[in-house]
Amino acid sequence: MKIALGIFKYFPFGGLQIDMRNIALEFARRGEDVTVFTGEWNSSESFPGVNVEILKLSSLSNHRKALEFARAFHRAAQNFDIKVAFNRFGGCDFYFAADDCYTAALNRRKGAFLLRHFGRYKVFSELEKSIFSPHSRTVAFYICQKQFEEFRSVYGTPVERLIYLGPGVGEQYVPADDVLRRKYRSALGVKENETLALFVAANWKLKGGDRVMETFASLPEEIKKQTQLHFVGNDAGGEAQKTAQKLNILSYCRFHGPQKDTSSFVQAADVLVHPARKEATGGVIAEALACGVPVLVTGLCGYASLVRDSGAGIVLEGDFSSEKLLNAWQAWFNAREHFAGVAQKAAQTLPLKGRASAAVDIILNSRNF
Repeated sequence: MKIALGIFKYFPFGGLQIDMRNIALEFARRGEDVTVFTGEWNSSESFPGVNVEILKLSSLSNHRKALEFARAFHRAAQNFDIKVAFNRFGGCDFYFAADDCYTAALNRRKGAFLLRHFGRYKVFSELEKSIFSPHSRTVAFYICQKQFEEFRSVYGTPVERLIYLGPGVGEQYVPADDVLRRKYRSALGVKENETLALFVAANWKLKGGDRVMETFASLPEEIKKQTQLHFVGNDAGGEAQKTAQKLNILSYCRFHGPQKDTSSFVQAADVLVHPARKEATGGVIAEALACGVPVLVTGLCGYASLVRDSGAGIVLEGDFSSEKLLNAWQAWFNAREHFAGVAQKAAQTLPLKGRASAAVDIILNSRNF
């Protein structure tokens, strides 16, 4: 069967990109003829058995480029058996919804009535509508309950066209034994009596890296002196280090840059801190729980529900404040052995793996829909 996957841009460290890669490789592993069509490919990694075709785009603005890509994709993939979109555009058999409902988010913004008439917002809303309208034939994979509720509320999408996919945590994300954990911590320069607080994100500010630093700077000295802050991912062009220096906490911070595989960092950590400003799901949250690591997280994150339901951390409900994160951090620190035990249990009981396999099963059996 010929399968076409469409994604605007590919780079190695984005959550959506990782999901697309895993699904493409799963198709190839099963012997399917799979091609990824993209407008931009920023990677040197190998995709065994997967064809990659870069579509030339000339538009300058993002919304015009999105329209151009959708048209180019459908032209290029017109002879394929199944088409799967990983960004908002209609006309495909399946859509992988990595983001929250665009129109619902727009409706919550100040001045939404006027914004709807701007080209950018109008185009992206229409592209989303082309997927979720009751008249569409596209089956959408959603990855958290909030998405299901908003797509149904805004568009009235039939429930049979919305299919849940659980977290797609890699097989390498498992609790480390004592020997391996000590090895990873030693390699990071973490002493036996220190705690390692971890932040992982491709977008440092959007996912709350500055919030982590500002809150850490306000912690009592007895907690700070026992803690190292490790940042994995993009450092916003050096802005992260500058912020740490300004807050006088640079000596507590370690910056590791983007990493293809973050499992050793997570397995070495005592807590993941993820006070994101925007996060449809938050794959790193599921990865931490799979490794038995507690999480401090804002309630708007889709996978905050995993933390809330398991008790393996603390969810900051409602509007964010540094005081909330400060209180949560201190509460975790004072009961860290308890939270570690709960997180270890969650690693054994939560269904966190198998997203790519589940998606491919459904797609290949789609003749039954």
